[in-house]
Amino acid sequence: MSFPSGAADASVRDGELDERRPPRLVAWLPAAMVAALLLLIWVRTDTPVLSVLWYLVCFALVVTLPGLLVRRLALGRAGDLVDELALDSVTGLVLLTPVWAFAATIGMPLLLVAWPFLLGAVLLVPRRTRTRIVTASPSEHVPSVASWLMALAATGVVIAWGSGFAASTQLPPGPLDWYSDDYWHLGLAAELGRGVPPTTPNVAGPTFMYHWFANANIWTMSEASGLDLVTVYARLWEPPLRLLAVGLAYVLGRRVTGSSITGALAAVLLAFGTELRLTWFSFPGHAALNLHSPSQLFGLLILLFVLILLFDLYAGRAGRGQLSLLVAAALSTVGAKSSIPPVILTGTGLAWLRTVTARWLGPVDTTVRRATGAFGLGLVTIVAGMVFAAGGAAGVSPQLFAGARITPAWAVLTGVKEHVIESLVMPGLERPHALIVLALLLAHFLMSFVWLAPAWSLLRRGVAFAWLLLGVGIGGFLAMLLLNQDGSSQVYFMMGALPALQVLALWGLRDATRRARALVSGQTVRRAVLAGALVGALVATLLAALSRYSFIGRQPSRGFLVETLGVSLLVGLALAATAAILLRARPGTTMGVILSTAVVVASVLPQIVTALRGRPSVTLLLVISAALAIMVVAGNRAPRDSIAVIGVLATALSVWSVLPRLDQASTTKPFKSAVSAEELDALRWVADHTPADDLVATNMHCTAKRTTPHCDARGFWVTGFSQRRALVEGWAYTAEAHAMQGVGGLRSTRQPFHDQALLALNERAFTAPTAATIDELHRRGVRWLIADLAAGPVSPELASLAHEAYSSGSMTIYQLR
Repeated sequence: MSFPSGAADASVRDGELDERRPPRLVAWLPAAMVAALLLLIWVRTDTPVLSVLWYLVCFALVVTLPGLLVRRLALGRAGDLVDELALDSVTGLVLLTPVWAFAATIGMPLLLVAWPFLLGAVLLVPRRTRTRIVTASPSEHVPSVASWLMALAATGVVIAWGSGFAASTQLPPGPLDWYSDDYWHLGLAAELGRGVPPTTPNVAGPTFMYHWFANANIWTMSEASGLDLVTVYARLWEPPLRLLAVGLAYVLGRRVTGSSITGALAAVLLAFGTELRLTWFSFPGHAALNLHSPSQLFGLLILLFVLILLFDLYAGRAGRGQLSLLVAAALSTVGAKSSIPPVILTGTGLAWLRTVTARWLGPVDTTVRRATGAFGLGLVTIVAGMVFAAGGAAGVSPQLFAGARITPAWAVLTGVKEHVIESLVMPGLERPHALIVLALLLAHFLMSFVWLAPAWSLLRRGVAFAWLLLGVGIGGFLAMLLLNQDGSSQVYFMMGALPALQVLALWGLRDATRRARALVSGQTVRRAVLAGALVGALVATLLAALSRYSFIGRQPSRGFLVETLGVSLLVGLALAATAAILLRARPGTTMGVILSTAVVVASVLPQIVTALRGRPSVTLLLVISAALAIMVVAGNRAPRDSIAVIGVLATALSVWSVLPRLDQASTTKPFKSAVSAEELDALRWVADHTPADDLVATNMHCTAKRTTPHCDARGFWVTGFSQRRALVEGWAYTAEAHAMQGVGGLRSTRQPFHDQALLALNERAFTAPTAATIDELHRRGVRWLIADLAAGPVSPELASLAHEAYSSGSMTIYQLR
């Protein structure tokens, strides 16, 4: 997305790209195309346009504006407008969390709207601070090539959200058939508006131990905008934050490499993921963004902000304001995503270790004092996490090789199902050839990261922040490999760490091109980059063809799987040999530039093609290869025009791709567990006509609605849409259920409720109510009974013991007197 500003970009000044600043209207075209695509998706998914516009205004007022005031005081002038908007918004998110906590605690939600004006009055009255804020406008503009690359990244995250989340998360009046976790997050967002710390909304009573800052922000934006919480969660909250993630990846890449174009490439890698897939199956952890996890998105934003501020610290450019923001952001990771603090610790720890061993390993480009300070901050963050207990246990336990256990290949070869196993060592290793298969899986995973090879020169020269980025990635990999979670959520460690590795690889590529430019002409370097992109596209085409050949569309036999593992191993060894050549080559040579570009392009290009078309396309990869070949021969004398044409075509392809998927999703028949329109109306009545602190009881606990032994106890839609706590609703995510993972060969989500006496009391109120039962519920704080005939029989005697306040179809709501 192009955001024009002042002077020329550093990458233009150093001769990397010869282009003039485009006309202002042309410069805004990439951003306009992305905005139009997002608006189109909003309209096609039944989102009111006025609500969209009002929400964006409120986001600018409540988040971006306060962030702008504080960030300009703390960090000074931004490089360009993307830099400005991204850092302003993430600063505003960090600042808004304590404001929400205070407003929720004292019961004054209007403070959320008033606080930007209060902050502005405090900061703008003194002339000194007012002058510093007003004069700290961005100093540069974003080059056209970087703008179109950013537009490509933004298109990717918008398409993924629109065709994945928005298309499957319908808006009222229903019927609704959401993923069960989305009901859970909706109910949790409502809970975060009732006070700090929150209690468990689905099983009222215990304090809720989880990373819930994202859910708090969802409630905050609903309250600040006055828009319905369901609409905010299902349509409005995520797209701006996905675009913010793209912007922050750009800022980190630009700060580290000194190039806007490389920063934009970092945004592309974050948006689409990076993997050299050698066969049909994939190890998890190759994409940073996913659907249905607000905490992953929110935590990723804070992690990118921390990395940006840590870079300034290692470079010796961090003043008091920057250090204050760094501490605030680092501590925010504790409640944003509990998988983030450990990778910060491993990153700062590895950089500290490399710094203190400089006497033996060679000089490093930072001081021991700075590295120690960063490592100390990592330790403080971990300690804060232990005190705050943001994630609780959440079903996490140590297990060697746990990450390999969740691959499809392991399940096929060993027959071990991943979801019912708890042990210190991954089960199945005793089976024939299991160790060989495990070794092949781990080798496959490591080979899929061969695109990190360009960073070797930076690490060898002792660049401390490069070691930090590597440490973040290693921490994510080790956590995924050594920790087990009953829902396979250990992959979030690797997913959160991935952007650090992506920036590290691009930094190595940028370093290779910069050093090569000192020896040969800029035109020769550009040809080398294009040649490397061509090689990468051809490699990606080969791997896509092999993957298509290997994937047979059904559960493969063990013999077939072993055969494909052998083929993939041979291909992987060839790629490893290529990487070895790269590591041995002088990074500053033309060959080093070609190889560095090739491995990066080969890792991301198939992901882009798959995302834009919705399926792998060898033909499209070949077309891209042909276009790159023509550009190599032509010398790429007009890169801006070439990239612009490709950008327009990619956006048009995206629109062509996403609209049928949206239409198909909207016409899909809902499952049996869908929330009917009358059920939704009843729960919305509760949300609109009962006090927010009231406790409800319900006979709905399971995803299939009927409560049967060992049913899937992830029925969360009562608390989600009523926005009230329940005495007992779905109990799948309680600490007690997590602790019972594997008992009887069942997942935690199918374990019985831990307090059978309480559940029996709850059920009697609906099936065999007595005055004593109703009185006991009232004594426990229950004020409303939500009875659904779809979940089980309801006694007609209940009408004589409680006031029937609402009735429609299968739903009846009773008020306890």
